[in-house]
Amino acid sequence: MAEADILINEGKLTQKSIIESTRIDLADGVLRNPKVVEVLMKDGSDITDWKKFTTKSVSTQNGQYLQIHFYKNIKTDKIDYEIQDYKVKGVVRP
Repeated sequence: MAEADILINEGKLTQKSIIESTRIDLADGVLRNPKVVEVLMKDGSDITDWKKFTTKSVSTQNGQYLQIHFYKNIKTDKIDYEIQDYKVKGVVRP
């Protein structure tokens, strides 16, 4: 993922990948997963300030494409790195 300029070695998103990300529109506009909500609100922020985003699709060495989904506070620009809410769609090839 570092080669694709999505993540740095510490597992955090690059500034470029954050800037080029796209907001994921949720059905009712609000995050509902109780575990996610608990983590995001523990700093005292309002859950409506947190939105889900996705990076651009990148090609892996084996030819598959993937995206990283993440949560961002749109008022403070804080990116959450505590929640590990990863999903893979499609067949994963070794």
